[in-house]
Amino acid sequence: MPDTTPLTTRPLTEGEYNAAWHAVEGAAGEEGADPGTILHAVLARLGIAWPGTAEQSAVEEQRTASWPTFILQRWNWPTNAWEEHGTYGPDARGEGNAYFAVSSERASQTGPIRLLKDGVAVLADDPATYYDA
Repeated sequence: MPDTTPLTTRPLTEGEYNAAWHAVEGAAGEEGADPGTILHAVLARLGIAWPGTAEQSAVEEQRTASWPTFILQRWNWPTNAWEEHGTYGPDARGEGNAYFAVSSERASQTGPIRLLKDGVAVLADDPATYYDA
């Protein structure tokens, strides 16, 4: 009969964590296996904290809170108003994706565009003079 005694949990020491990491790394053995994902899933399931857990969470929350949101807008001639054409972020790739979208719009010559970063225009075409050049 299996032992059903509840486990008493405590945080792992740095040495225990490193030993567990290497044990999982050696056992995984498959090409592309990620020992960190495996180890953290096992520890989380067992309710065991590992070094840096709370600190990593706080850093991740702070980092994601600091990512801006980009909104790409295109000028709509019939309504004479800006229309949202895409939202990018808030994540690590938001800015790169937003500027790629701007490049694509420019290459397609779709008309005046503007890009807002957290609600503030970082680039904008003037619809009144867009075709004068």
